[in-house]
Amino acid sequence: MKNNRKRICGAVTIFNPPCDVHENMLTYLKQIKKLYVVDNTDGGSDKKILKKIKSLRKVEIISNGENLGIAAAMNIACGRAVKEGYDFVLTMDHDSRAPENMVGDLFRFTSEKGYDISGVGIIGPFPYDRANPSVPEADVEETVYVLTSGSVMNMKAYVETGGFCEKLFIDRVDDEYCLRLKKMGYRVLRVNRVLLDHNLGDITEHSLFGRKQIVTNHSVYRRYYITRNLFFVSKKYGKLFPGYAREQRRTFLFDTAKLLLFENEKFSKIKSILTGFLDYKKGRFGKFESIHGLTKTV
Repeated sequence: MKNNRKRICGAVTIFNPPCDVHENMLTYLKQIKKLYVVDNTDGGSDKKILKKIKSLRKVEIISNGENLGIAAAMNIACGRAVKEGYDFVLTMDHDSRAPENMVGDLFRFTSEKGYDISGVGIIGPFPYDRANPSVPEADVEETVYVLTSGSVMNMKAYVETGGFCEKLFIDRVDDEYCLRLKKMGYRVLRVNRVLLDHNLGDITEHSLFGRKQIVTNHSVYRRYYITRNLFFVSKKYGKLFPGYAREQRRTFLFDTAKLLLFENEKFSKIKSILTGFLDYKKGRFGKFESIHGLTKTV
């Protein structure tokens, strides 16, 4: 299938974006018909930054005035896309830059491998970074989940699934959505020949017994959501996708061990992890501050 720009729009959520965020948008604006920019910054982003974004063609800014979470922001953008008749939505993180003709290549490789696009729920690129430097040999793979950044979503499938799970707020939102797509019979594809630069956390390298260790250094705030949502998604889909659940729990244990060995703010992060796990067990979801009656993040 060729890249029909009349049928493909884009969506990006910004949250305290850097001053050059509009330059990232320029890397994929030519590949889509329109871009919905959802501003999740509390009180709105800096006016100078918004002015630069507004100067770009084909951009519509949707200001929430507060951080509603990535899931809600994506649902707002996808809802607009459905209402305006788009068949596909390219979803991006505000710090992601797209390679040239990324959208077209995602469709091209999918078509060349004989997949019926109507049965594909989402197509993602290979997230290439220091933690994930080895690119698989296969051009296209069916997988359990892909990252939303750089992915093209089928809006027919989006409507049928009911959209992103807003109670997760952030973290594992893309996992849960992809697993739900697969549960409903849609395919989740990763095109390994399309590479997207993507850094997970503030990556540092360390050595343990002569072996290189990649450490993400996620913030105290993120550790809470990662823990709570990881256990929720693993439990919800564990019977259908046992391999996914095992891998997520294994990764969680290794990351926690590396946190204790190499990261700063150990006590605060472990406390955040425990709070996330307890909230999962109690069935408490949504924004941390709303759950715990706070005005500041974890």
